[in-house]
Amino acid sequence: MNKKDTFHGITSVLSYISSPDIAFIEKFLIIAFVLGYIISPIDLIPDVPIIGWIDDIGVGAFFVAFCNYRMNRIAASSEKENIENDEDVIDIQAKEIHPQTKSNETASEEKEPFFFHKTANNDKSGKRGF
Repeated sequence: MNKKDTFHGITSVLSYISSPDIAFIEKFLIIAFVLGYIISPIDLIPDVPIIGWIDDIGVGAFFVAFCNYRMNRIAASSEKENIENDEDVIDIQAKEIHPQTKSNETASEEKEPFFFHKTANNDKSGKRGF
């Protein structure tokens, strides 16, 4: 893990804690669980030096990853809202160019399959056939 990853982890935790988009009760419960587990003498692995700290480090890493996940979700949802509320969006209509005829047709027009073309026998009746 380099300095950039460490800095990103710290900023995601601080952003999570200070975010107004996350309910206070969620912040309180997550932080209380993490700190309670790290400080508590009751662990999955007894607190013997080095080996016993592995589960505490894992819970801390989970907390950092969770904060990063939540902040990314909030950023994505706010970006989606900005796109939906943006008045500068321009609608365009795609055109499809058929290589056989070299004609331009809009993609929204539905073409009939090749076997529904009019034949010489049923042109007068207006029916379509194979």
